[in-house]
Amino acid sequence: MIGVPSPSYADPDPTLDQVEARVEKLYHDSEQAQERLNAVKDEMAGKQRRLRVLRADLAKQRRESRDISEAVAGMIADQAQGADASLSPTQQLIFTPG
Repeated sequence: MIGVPSPSYADPDPTLDQVEARVEKLYHDSEQAQERLNAVKDEMAGKQRRLRVLRADLAKQRRESRDISEAVAGMIADQAQGADASLSPTQQLIFTPG
Protein backbone atom coordinates (compact mmCIF):
# COMPACT_ATOMS: atom_id res chain seq x y z
CA MET A 1 0.00 0.00 0.00
CA ILE A 2 1.33 3.39 -0.94
CA GLY A 3 0.82 6.26 1.49
CA VAL A 4 -0.92 9.28 0.13
CA PRO A 5 0.28 12.56 1.61
CA SER A 6 -2.42 14.47 3.35
CA PRO A 7 -3.03 18.00 2.20
CA SER A 8 -1.33 20.68 4.30
CA TYR A 9 -2.91 23.97 5.03
CA ALA A 10 -1.08 27.24 5.50
CA ASP A 11 -1.71 29.13 8.69
CA PRO A 12 -4.23 31.85 8.11
CA ASP A 13 -2.94 35.40 8.20
CA PRO A 14 -3.04 36.84 11.72
CA THR A 15 -5.73 39.30 12.54
CA LEU A 16 -4.98 42.95 13.16
CA ASP A 17 -5.57 42.41 16.88
CA GLN A 18 -3.06 39.54 16.90
CA VAL A 19 -0.47 41.66 15.09
CA GLU A 20 -1.02 44.58 17.49
CA ALA A 21 -0.72 42.25 20.49
CA ARG A 22 2.50 40.80 19.10
CA VAL A 23 3.96 44.27 18.45
CA GLU A 24 2.96 45.33 21.98
CA LYS A 25 4.70 42.27 23.44
CA LEU A 26 7.83 42.93 21.38
CA TYR A 27 7.94 46.55 22.60
CA HIS A 28 7.51 45.35 26.18
CA ASP A 29 10.26 42.73 25.77
CA SER A 30 12.51 45.37 24.20
CA GLU A 31 11.97 47.74 27.14
CA GLN A 32 12.79 44.99 29.62
CA ALA A 33 15.94 44.08 27.71
CA GLN A 34 17.00 47.74 27.66
CA GLU A 35 16.44 48.01 31.43
CA ARG A 36 18.56 44.89 32.01
CA LEU A 37 21.26 46.30 29.74
CA ASN A 38 21.28 49.58 31.67
CA ALA A 39 21.50 47.71 34.98
CA VAL A 40 24.44 45.64 33.70
CA LYS A 41 26.19 48.78 32.44
CA ASP A 42 25.74 50.44 35.85
CA GLU A 43 27.06 47.34 37.60
CA MET A 44 30.03 47.17 35.25
CA ALA A 45 30.86 50.85 35.84
CA GLY A 46 30.83 50.22 39.59
CA LYS A 47 33.09 47.21 39.22
CA GLN A 48 35.48 49.21 37.02
CA ARG A 49 35.67 51.92 39.71
CA ARG A 50 36.36 49.24 42.33
CA LEU A 51 39.05 47.73 40.10
CA ARG A 52 40.77 51.12 39.75
CA VAL A 53 40.77 51.50 43.55
CA LEU A 54 42.17 47.99 44.01
CA ARG A 55 44.89 48.55 41.40
CA ALA A 56 45.91 51.81 43.07
CA ASP A 57 46.03 50.03 46.44
CA LEU A 58 48.10 47.21 44.96
CA ALA A 59 50.58 49.70 43.49
CA LYS A 60 50.84 51.43 46.88
CA GLN A 61 51.44 48.12 48.67
CA ARG A 62 54.08 47.13 46.13
CA ARG A 63 55.89 50.45 46.66
CA GLU A 64 55.74 50.00 50.43
CA SER A 65 57.01 46.41 50.14
CA ARG A 66 59.88 47.54 47.90
CA ASP A 67 60.75 50.34 50.33
CA ILE A 68 60.76 47.92 53.27
CA SER A 69 62.93 45.43 51.36
CA GLU A 70 65.39 48.17 50.48
CA ALA A 71 65.48 49.37 54.09
CA VAL A 72 66.10 45.86 55.41
CA ALA A 73 68.86 45.28 52.85
CA GLY A 74 70.43 48.60 53.85
CA MET A 75 70.29 47.71 57.55
CA ILE A 76 71.88 44.34 56.89
CA ALA A 77 74.63 45.95 54.81
CA ASP A 78 75.24 48.57 57.51
CA GLN A 79 75.34 45.92 60.20
CA ALA A 80 77.74 43.77 58.18
CA GLN A 81 80.12 46.68 57.68
CA GLY A 82 80.00 47.73 61.33
CA ALA A 83 80.29 44.31 62.93
CA ASP A 84 83.55 43.01 61.54
CA ALA A 85 81.71 41.69 58.51
CA SER A 86 80.19 38.86 60.53
CA LEU A 87 76.78 38.02 59.17
CA SER A 88 74.15 35.88 60.79
CA PRO A 89 73.19 32.69 58.94
CA THR A 90 69.99 34.40 57.73
CA GLN A 91 71.92 37.38 56.43
CA GLN A 92 74.42 35.09 54.72
CA LEU A 93 71.52 33.28 53.04
CA ILE A 94 70.10 36.59 51.79
CA PHE A 95 73.42 37.63 50.27
CA THR A 96 74.41 34.22 48.88
CA PRO A 97 74.52 34.43 45.08
CA GLY A 98 72.42 32.16 42.96
